[in-house]
Amino acid sequence: MTDAAVGAVAVESRRARTGTRALSVVLGVVAGIAIVYGLGVMHGSGDPWAGTTVLTPATSLGAASLCYLAAAAVGIRWVAWAALPIAANLPFLGLLAPIPWWGVVAIVSGLVTVVGLWRNRHATVVQAVAMLAYFGLGVAALSLASSAGLALAGAALTAHVAWNVHHHRKDTVVTRSFAVWCAALDLTVGGISLVLAVTGTAA
Repeated sequence: MTDAAVGAVAVESRRARTGTRALSVVLGVVAGIAIVYGLGVMHGSGDPWAGTTVLTPATSLGAASLCYLAAAAVGIRWVAWAALPIAANLPFLGLLAPIPWWGVVAIVSGLVTVVGLWRNRHATVVQAVAMLAYFGLGVAALSLASSAGLALAGAALTAHVAWNVHHHRKDTVVTRSFAVWCAALDLTVGGISLVLAVTGTAA
């Protein structure tokens, strides 16, 4: 292959990566807005902004952290995408289970951690500790006053963007597309939560 051909392939590869990143950002932002709007309407009798509570960023923290943990536990990066539908819907089981929704997430996360300690110990421990920190802040926020809790959980979710950026740069644990998508979602949901908490618009 000539130098010109190699250069052309490199250019096309960069364009493809750029396109994938852009699509992941758009999808992440759209998903974030949909989450805030949907949960806000559910809790606010039709007003998505007034109905936004600490549950919105807190559940997002649980889902994002669990997806990273699942991928680390089995050592397969695309598992983060596969785990997303399950992780995103676990909180709703709290409506049926005799324990709080965050307890359901914690139990599933514990089971995943046990599997990971057997299959992929180091990566699992790192992600389990990260989940304990990020999701722990989300759960702690549930005990605070509405605006303070929303602000804390929103700040924790916004801080999770740094975790996504780290894994994107290292190209490890999850796919880069997932890291970008998750960063866009975290920033969208976390940012909106912080704004609503500061302005006093939310419930």
